[in-house]
Amino acid sequence: MNRPAQYFSVPFEKDRFEISAEHVARFHTWASEMLAKYPLQEWLSISGDAMPIEGGPEALARRRAIETAKLALDSGLSIAPIEIKSEVGSVGNPVSYGSEGRSAFVQLSIGCPNSCCEKPAN
Repeated sequence: MNRPAQYFSVPFEKDRFEISAEHVARFHTWASEMLAKYPLQEWLSISGDAMPIEGGPEALARRRAIETAKLALDSGLSIAPIEIKSEVGSVGNPVSYGSEGRSAFVQLSIGCPNSCCEKPAN
């Protein structure tokens, strides 16, 4: 059993795919911490999301995922295989209209030596 995954969320402005300088800096810090704490990594999953009311939401979601993947690679998160996906929220789902609907989510699966983790003491 591997360690719990680590997560980072990158927010975007409506109809935009550029990552703000503030969030680039935050991501670099997070990635540096992840590389220092977890030298073994199983996989990195990046999901770009868009709201259905944004212009060209499918292309926008893909572009957000791609820009976030570039940021991850530029930050040194290139040890593990990377999965990139995109998603557009549902018109009938109010949650897809919130700020989370305009984000990219990064999930880093942490590896353990010998594919096992320390088990808690009983």
